[in-house]
Amino acid sequence: MEKISILVPCCNVEKYVRECLDSIQAQTYTNLEIICIDDGSKDSTGTIIDEYVATDKRFKVIHKPNTGYGDSMNKGLECCTGDYIGIIESDDWIEPDMFETLLKAAKDNNLDLVRCCWYEGPTGTEREVHQDWVEKDSVYTPLDHEEVLLQQPSIWAALYRRDLLEEGHQVRFLPTPGASYQDVGFAFKTYAKSKRFMMLDRPLHHYRINSNSSVMSSGKVYCVLDEWEEIHRWICEDPALQNHFRKSSVLARMWHSGMRWNYDRLSKIALKLMFLRRTSRFFREAIADGILNVKKDANKLECKAVQRVAESPLGYHYDRLTERFQEISQHHSSSDKLQIPQKEQELISVVVPCYNTAKYIYSSLLSIVNQSYQNIEILCVDDCSTDDTKLLVHRLMRKYPQIQWLSTEKNSGLSASRNMGLSRCSGKYVLFVDGDDCLMPDAIARLYAAKQEEDDMVAGSAIVHYEDGEAHYGALVESDKNYYTIPQELQINALKEVEQACKVHVSAWGKLWKLSVIRENGIRFPEGLLYEDACFFWKYLSVAPRMHAIQEPVYLYQRHRTGSIMSDTFEKKPGMAIQHILILEDIYKYACEKRIEHQVKNVLNKLYEPFFWFAFNHSPKSDYEAVCQTMCRILKEQEADTADSRIMEYISHYDEANKGELFMQAFGGQIPALNTEPPAIYRLNKKLRKYRKLTKVFALLSILLIILLVVMGLIAF
Repeated sequence: MEKISILVPCCNVEKYVRECLDSIQAQTYTNLEIICIDDGSKDSTGTIIDEYVATDKRFKVIHKPNTGYGDSMNKGLECCTGDYIGIIESDDWIEPDMFETLLKAAKDNNLDLVRCCWYEGPTGTEREVHQDWVEKDSVYTPLDHEEVLLQQPSIWAALYRRDLLEEGHQVRFLPTPGASYQDVGFAFKTYAKSKRFMMLDRPLHHYRINSNSSVMSSGKVYCVLDEWEEIHRWICEDPALQNHFRKSSVLARMWHSGMRWNYDRLSKIALKLMFLRRTSRFFREAIADGILNVKKDANKLECKAVQRVAESPLGYHYDRLTERFQEISQHHSSSDKLQIPQKEQELISVVVPCYNTAKYIYSSLLSIVNQSYQNIEILCVDDCSTDDTKLLVHRLMRKYPQIQWLSTEKNSGLSASRNMGLSRCSGKYVLFVDGDDCLMPDAIARLYAAKQEEDDMVAGSAIVHYEDGEAHYGALVESDKNYYTIPQELQINALKEVEQACKVHVSAWGKLWKLSVIRENGIRFPEGLLYEDACFFWKYLSVAPRMHAIQEPVYLYQRHRTGSIMSDTFEKKPGMAIQHILILEDIYKYACEKRIEHQVKNVLNKLYEPFFWFAFNHSPKSDYEAVCQTMCRILKEQEADTADSRIMEYISHYDEANKGELFMQAFGGQIPALNTEPPAIYRLNKKLRKYRKLTKVFALLSILLIILLVVMGLIAF
C-alpha cells in the first residue's frame, strides 16, 4: 500500500492550523506521513502541532528557526519516506477524499504528477477555479501542451511521484530567506520533468486568500524575479530543456503574465521602476542565452511587451500608464464617437506646461495626439525640469511633428509656463493640459462641437484619477466628484448668473478658450501667486462672460498625495492657503486696469466668503490672524458690500480694537444660545480666541524658560 508524505509548512498560523490539520487527519486514505515544518513561529502554532504529534503517530514535526518557506520545504522533502508527496498550506483545508482521489488517478494512469481544481475565496462565498484553458482528465506531457505552464502554480493542489523530484535533475525550492513565490520555480520544474500528467476536473482543495500573507507585501519587489532566475539556471543545466525552449515562446508568455501581475501589485512608482530595470536586464540575458524566444510569436502582445521591457523598461512603464488612463477614459466616455470633418476644423493650440513630469508626460502627450480632432498644435513648455521630461518629449517630437518644445530660462512656476505658451500660440482657440494629466478620448471634438457662435468659452467635466487609490484620499473623493462634475448643461452670462457660473470648476484645463479674447484683453496667469486658475477664470469671464458648460467628462485629472499645490494645501502648509484670498486682489486690480470694476464687483461679492473659508479652513492655526487681517484689508480696499454676509461684515472690521463689541454687533447684541448650532461667525470667533489664548500661554512659558536659563547660568557662574 503506497505511502503519501504530506508536507505542511507553518509559520504563525495559530488561527487556521487546526482546521488544516483536522482536514488532513480526516482523510479517507489513511497511509499518510504528515510532516509539519514549524518555521520559527512566535505564536502558539508550534504547541498546536505538538498536540497532533502526541495523539496521532502519523504526525511529525520539525521545529526550526525562521529561515523562510523555501528552506522549510527543502528540509521537509529530505525527511519524506512516502512513495508520493503532497503539499498543503497551513491556512488552507482539503476535502476528505482529496488524496484518495489523486492517488487512484496516479496509479491507474502511471502518472508522474496529478493535479486537481480548487475552491478559492472567503468561507461561504467560495468559487470553483478550474483553469479552463488546461485540458482535463486525460494523460499528456506538459511540454507538449504548454498551456499547462501558464497555470497558477498552486503546488498544494497536486500529488507528486517522489521519484519525479529525485531522479536526474533534482527538484527543490529556492531557499531565499524572507522571499515569497517559491512555488513558481517548483511548479515549473515539476511540469518540465513530468512525462505523464493529468489534471482532474474536480475541486478538492480550499485555498484561503489571506490578506496577511507575506505574498501581499509590496516590499517584496524582486521575489518573482528570483524564481525566474532560478528557472533560467535550471533550464540551462539541461541541454534537452534548453533546446525545447529555444523553439517556444511560452516563457515569454509566462513571464509576461508574472511581470504584469507584480508590476500592478507594487504600490509605489519607485518600486515599479526598480522591478522593471532588473527585469529588463534578466530578459536581455535570457534572450541572449536563447531560452526566451520573442521572435517566434513576435506579433503576440505578450512577446511585444517582453521585448519592450528588454529594450526600454521606462518606455514600458509609460505604456502601462497610458493604457491605464485609456481604460479609465473609455469607462467614463460616451460610446458615440465624434468626427469633425477636417475642412471644418479650425486650428486649436494645446499648451502643456510641465516640470519633472517624466512619469506622466508620455501618457499626457499621447492622449492629445490621439484625439480625433487633428488640426492642433501642441506647445510643451518645460519649466527647467531635472528629470527625463525633455528626453521623452523629444522622442515623441520625432514621430509627431505637431509637438513643439519651449523652455523657460529658469524655474518660474506654472503661471510663467502657461504665459509663455500663450505668447506662442497660433490657433483660434487654446486648451490647457497639465503635463501629468490626460485628455479623454474625443475631448477636443466634444468641446468644439458644443461651441456656438455666441460662446466665449466652453467647459467640460473632469474625471479624477487617484494615484495611490481612492482609499488614501477619504472625504476628498466625494468632494472631487461634486466639484469637477458639471451637473447640467449651462449656457449663461457669468457676470449676471454668478451662482450658476460657480457650479463650473475654475481649472484652466478642460476648457476651450478664445485666444483673441486673451490677447486683446491682456489676460495672463499671475506669476508668483498660487491658485492661478481661479484668477485666470474670473479675469476672462469679466471681459467675455458667455460661458457654455457641458456635462461630458473631457479631462482626466491626476490627484497626487504629495508634491502638488493642492496636496500641500490639504496638509495645511503655512503661507499657502492665504494666497487664495490674494486672488481676489489680483482680479480686482485687473478690473480696475480695464475700468470694469463696477461689472466685477457683483462677482467679487459672491466670491469673498467662499474664498475666505477656503483659505481659513486650509490654513494652520499660526496663519489664522494673517488670513483674517488680509481679508479685512481687501474688503476695505475694494469697498466691498458686506451687507448680505455677517461673516464678511465681521471680517471687514477685524482691524479695529474692540473685537468683542464687533462680535456682539454682528448678532444684534446677542450671543447665540449654547444649545443651538453656532453660526459661522460664532465658530470663527471661538477658533480665534482659542488661538490667541494659546499664543499668550506659549509666550509666557517662553519668558519663564528664558528667565530660568539666565538664573541657572548666573548660579553656575
